[in-house]
Amino acid sequence: MRSFEIGITHVGGFVLYLLKLAMRPWRKSAVVQTLSAISFSFMIFLMSLFFWMDRELKPLVTKLRSDQVLTVYLNSDTNASDEKRIVDSIRTSVGAHPDIRMISSDGFLEEMKKNYPDLIDEVYQLGPEMKVTVPKYVSVAGTLNSNVIPEIKKLTGVDSIDISYNKLRQAAGPFQTLRLFSKFMFVGLLIAGICGVVLLGRSISSQHKETLSLMELMGASEFEKKTPALLSGISVGLLSGLLSFILWVSFAAKITGALRVFSPALANLSDPKMLIGFALMGVSILVGMGVGLIGSDA
Repeated sequence: MRSFEIGITHVGGFVLYLLKLAMRPWRKSAVVQTLSAISFSFMIFLMSLFFWMDRELKPLVTKLRSDQVLTVYLNSDTNASDEKRIVDSIRTSVGAHPDIRMISSDGFLEEMKKNYPDLIDEVYQLGPEMKVTVPKYVSVAGTLNSNVIPEIKKLTGVDSIDISYNKLRQAAGPFQTLRLFSKFMFVGLLIAGICGVVLLGRSISSQHKETLSLMELMGASEFEKKTPALLSGISVGLLSGLLSFILWVSFAAKITGALRVFSPALANLSDPKMLIGFALMGVSILVGMGVGLIGSDA
C-alpha cells in the first residue's frame, strides 16, 4: 500500500478524506461559496431566458418580414354568391397557407362597435346609404407571390386592393431589436460567467494549496491531488443547479405571460418547457466541474 493511503486510513478511509478536503472551502469561506453559487444560478437562468427569447422571436421576425396583408375591397352591390366566388378564386390564387377571411359589412360594424359604439350607432341611422358607406372586404394574410395581386384585381366584383407589406416590415423592427438585445445580454452574461468561474477556481486553488503540498509529499497521484478541488467545484455547481431549476420553474412562465401581454404579436409564444430546468441543472454541474478543474490546475 502506498504511503499516502497508509497515512489516511485512520481518519475514515480514502474517500472520506477526499470529501473532507473538498469541503474545506465551504468551512473556510462559506459565504463566498454560497454567493458564487447564487450568482452562477442567476447568470445561467438569465442566459437561458435570453437564449429562449431569441429562439422564440426568430420565426416571428421572419414572418413579419416576409408576410403581406392584402385587403381586397368588394363592390357594394356584390351579393353572397359573388362573395363566395371571389373568396374561392382568391384561395385558388394564393394557395392553402395564407389566412383568408371574408369580412361582411355587418361583421365590420360589429368589430368597430366594440371600440366606437356611438359612431356605429350613427352609421346605422344612415339607412339604405349604409351599404354604400360601410366596406366589405376579404383579408388575405401570409407570404404571397408577386403575380397574385394582378390576378385578384382582375376578379369581377373587386373594387380595390390595399397592400400592407411595408407596414409589417416596420412592425418587425422592435422585435428584431429585442432579439439583438437578447444576444447582447447573453454574450455579456457569458463573459461575466467565465470570469466568475476563473476567479472562483483560483480561490479554491489557494485554499487547497497547503493540503496539496502535503498530499504530494505523501505520494498522492495526480488524480488524487485534483479530486478535492474538483469535488469543491461540483458542490458549487450542484447548489447553483438547484437554484437555477427553482428560478426557471418559478419565473419563466410568469415572464412569458408578461411578454404575451406586451404585444398581441407575442400571443403565440410557446410555454417554457420543464425539461429546460433540468438542462440548467446539468449546465450548472458542468460549470462547477470547470471551476474544479481550474482550481486543481492552478
